[in-house]
Amino acid sequence: AVERARATREDAVGTKDFALERVGDARACVARLCASSDAIASVDAATGAIEWRVASEDAIETFAADAARGVATTTSGRADARGKTIRGYDLRDAPGALLWEDVSYGDAHESERAMREAETHARDAPDAAAGDGTTTTLARGEVVMRETRSGEVLWRAKVREAVVDVAWARVFVETTRETAYAVGRARDGGAPCAAAIRVADGSIIGAKCAGSKHAGVEGAFTIVSGEKKSSALARMANGKLVVVDVDALARGSALFGAATISSFPAHVYGDVDALEPLRGHDVRAQEAAQTHGFAVARAGDACALIRVEADTGAMRVVARYDDACPAFTSVHVRSGKGKFGLDAITIGVVRSNVVGEGVREYERFAISVADGATRRVGTSRRGDARARAGPPARAFFTSDDADAMIVVDEDATMTYHEGNVVRWTREEATSQAVQVIFGDLPEKTDAAGGVQFTKLSLRDRSELQLLALKARFQLAGPREMARLIHLRSADATKLLAKRDANGFRKSILTLSERGAIVALHNGDGRTLWRQYLGGKSVGTFKSLMKWKPIGGDDEVDYALAMAKSSTTTTFFVVNQFTGELFGKPTIVDVAAAHVLPFTLPTGEDALIVVDAEGRAATYPKRAEPSALDALNSLSYYKVDQTTNEVRGYKLRKASDGMTTMDSLHTWTVSFPPAAGSIVGFANKPTSEERVNSWTRVPGDRSTLFKYLNPNTIFVATSDGTAVHVSLIDGVTGRILYRVRHGDARGPVKAVVCENWVAYHYFNTRAKRYAMSVLEMFDDGEERRNLAVGDLLYDSILGKTRNETSSSLNPPPLRIIGQSYYVRPEAKMISVTRSKRGVTEPAVLLATANDQVAAIDKRFLDPRRPNKPSAADREEGLIPYTEVIPIFPGSWVTHKRVVHGLRGLVTAPAELESSIHFVAHGLDLFYARITPSQSFDALDDDFNYVLLVFTLVALAVGAFVTKRAADAADANHAWR
Repeated sequence: AVERARATREDAVGTKDFALERVGDARACVARLCASSDAIASVDAATGAIEWRVASEDAIETFAADAARGVATTTSGRADARGKTIRGYDLRDAPGALLWEDVSYGDAHESERAMREAETHARDAPDAAAGDGTTTTLARGEVVMRETRSGEVLWRAKVREAVVDVAWARVFVETTRETAYAVGRARDGGAPCAAAIRVADGSIIGAKCAGSKHAGVEGAFTIVSGEKKSSALARMANGKLVVVDVDALARGSALFGAATISSFPAHVYGDVDALEPLRGHDVRAQEAAQTHGFAVARAGDACALIRVEADTGAMRVVARYDDACPAFTSVHVRSGKGKFGLDAITIGVVRSNVVGEGVREYERFAISVADGATRRVGTSRRGDARARAGPPARAFFTSDDADAMIVVDEDATMTYHEGNVVRWTREEATSQAVQVIFGDLPEKTDAAGGVQFTKLSLRDRSELQLLALKARFQLAGPREMARLIHLRSADATKLLAKRDANGFRKSILTLSERGAIVALHNGDGRTLWRQYLGGKSVGTFKSLMKWKPIGGDDEVDYALAMAKSSTTTTFFVVNQFTGELFGKPTIVDVAAAHVLPFTLPTGEDALIVVDAEGRAATYPKRAEPSALDALNSLSYYKVDQTTNEVRGYKLRKASDGMTTMDSLHTWTVSFPPAAGSIVGFANKPTSEERVNSWTRVPGDRSTLFKYLNPNTIFVATSDGTAVHVSLIDGVTGRILYRVRHGDARGPVKAVVCENWVAYHYFNTRAKRYAMSVLEMFDDGEERRNLAVGDLLYDSILGKTRNETSSSLNPPPLRIIGQSYYVRPEAKMISVTRSKRGVTEPAVLLATANDQVAAIDKRFLDPRRPNKPSAADREEGLIPYTEVIPIFPGSWVTHKRVVHGLRGLVTAPAELESSIHFVAHGLDLFYARITPSQSFDALDDDFNYVLLVFTLVALAVGAFVTKRAADAADANHAWR
């Protein structure tokens, strides 16, 4: 990796936690400044390390940089938000500082038009254009011109009111700087639409959509603006390309007609599958892209780089690639002042080939758009058997002479190529992770994942203890701190890629949607190996789980990755130790909507995958006989928020002959309109849950029997005035319990663990967030008066109680509940689970500002008394308070923010007290936490030197005291 992982405390590197900061999947780069949908960041040209970064809460959709004025502008917004946020960031005086911020709003309320927009998936696409000290943005049908440096609004034009039912897509200011244009398509039919705006005052000159005979425009527009007229290149639904005279259309001129729409030259490609405009990301490059209309037309595996002559509308082919389409750079213009011609514009091309196991060769070329001449920039190689490289997706020139280039692979990895050398690589695939699991390391290898570590000598260990002692009391200087960090990082006992007895050393496996699996060492975050499994051709990767395949090596641990397309599901089995594929990918002709795991009689793992229509298939195929035998014990459910109901299904042998198995709808729980819509649901994990005790013994020595139903489903509905909670049996659909929380609303975040449920919502009366907890106990007649002494006596006599419970015959339940206020807003909730279930679990609360707090389950005990009795104090119940306290030490992520937080993952260590924890999003944070403190091991930073000094001091003190006492006794005897 480019950068070393950083611990929360400087003297704790490689001990308990680390944090990795990422840029994300870079979509635009100007020199060293790169922007993804998650952040903008400046990277060091020599090392690739992040110099500064600004993460965005909303997805960044457009990015432009004005180096002359030292400003970068972005447009961002959530998919479900009404407004788009436009921000200006400083690049000169205080890099990354926010200079100004503004919001462009759409409709203030839901309307019929908004509903049609949602149905057709035709949404306004934000756009921005910069030049002449101004920035023009288009968002939610509103065009705004601002002063670039100050953000001062010069004017606003609401083109959405001039022409209704239009999905506006692009905005630009024509070459003479007199008129600005907005371009889009009609939501009904897709006819091209345009609006002309006077730059001087923002008044709308004209706005109109073409007639129905010109309908069918799809995809993105490529803007072309010359001195005489402005046009837009687009693709029609029939695969033809058209050039639309934007000025004539906007002004409603009679000149707009068939003559203004020209077809793509048929001798190149007959039909075009996709049209992708090539844009510039700084002011000069934007001007070049707008003046000459560069785009890539794709037809199958082939493609062509084309440009459009602004004044004539004629399309020219700059370069064509008939065998395989390469990755293109954005438009690059040599630096300078004033006007520039075609000879100053360059577009780069990157082609790659696999030349060895995991090794990929990158050929980079620069194309002069003036004559189409191609110049080889360099050839470089990257990857090996452990760090397998993926194909390039896009690239950006970073030097004025177009010799250096940042290449972004399909899996988001960033590499910096200069000449024939790869200067650095940034592992950005982890920023796109949709699934994270903890893996095991091999038992017998001493490999350190490409990093050499040596065991510390006795002298080094003594020095380490002494420096740690000085750091503990803040007595260590800068040089001593640097030496301490070096010694900790070089300690092979923590950073070897080898399994340890306590289970502290683990691998962290991340899977991205595009099929990149990256294994990180949990000691310092370095990459152990990476595997690229495919891309869009395979499908979208959804799941990663531990796996024991048929025919696998018993000494090797495996993982199963699953990719889903519209009609199929593909499975990959990967070696957790090396990243190598085990066998070939397997394709199942069912698009997995539900995955039901089961274990074969021989101990191997298998799955039944079910699609949205209920058809099922088995993976691997050899496990089908066992799957048919297990049908009676397998069921699943769907939570349908559209119809506001939960439906249950069971599997059966298929009768249509098309598949071996299908689904039978067995039950439905419908929520009436008075209960509101479903705002939250949760269930227990599919993996086996470790429960230390199935009883709870209160202080009065009675016994409460936990109701440990693994099929318990939590569903919450809300109408805005109250939250209704239902606990449902997932096998039968039986309502186990219902409760109403008045003056509350969703969304509701919940977690189900053992016999309890904890959930988070908003209390509208108190204007505060609240958490409630429900604990379920078996209240059967034979259990009510059963004392713990009777259970202990039966256990001594060998009278074991092996009982079987069934969802078909549930016992009566006793539900104990309580509610509390909690300060943070919850983004998601999870819970820790230890190796044997002895450690008290902690509820992990991911806050809205992307930090994580651990709440001791004792504070969420529904039996907390107002005035504790002697029995309550003996049991250890905490007195009731209406607010759940969150102490400074409760923050698992400490002062760090895990930007774009998407998931919380925990896994037990071999020691009962220790839990591995990962929070992942754009960034990744790892920590080893101890919810009940380290009751079974000394802390990693336990100072043995201090212990030795203490024991020596006690021994010396005892000896001196003994001598003094003997002398005093002798003196007293002589008196």
